[in-house]
Amino acid sequence: MMLAGRPSSYHVDFQSRMTQVIAFGAPVTEIAEARVQEKTADLDQDAATLINAVKESGAGLVGASTGWSVEDMEDEKLDVKGKIFMLAVGWESVDAHMKARETEGFKNTIGGVKRHIKSMAAFHVAMKYHGHLE
Repeated sequence: MMLAGRPSSYHVDFQSRMTQVIAFGAPVTEIAEARVQEKTADLDQDAATLINAVKESGAGLVGASTGWSVEDMEDEKLDVKGKIFMLAVGWESVDAHMKARETEGFKNTIGGVKRHIKSMAAFHVAMKYHGHLE
């Protein structure tokens, strides 16, 4: 594996254990890492509005959870230090996610989320769990 930059790690405090388990237990989980200068309840609300709009569209969203980084993180590209807002969205498939981006619900609410973000990275993973949740 090749890395494009210096590896780093951080911890995320997800809003709800149940929604986290559902999102990470889906066939495919989208991980979206948004860098912001400061933690704001407005971003939490705008993300909840987006998630609800996509759920209502019937686009294959299994569940979603959001959370904030515990640590302040540096962003070398933006020369800022701030928080990371993590959005974990469980999908039936990658194709379901791509189709969801074409729904009116997504198009009408994504702008609310984007207005807070300084930079963003997103990817899909298939989580495999081999332990015990407590």
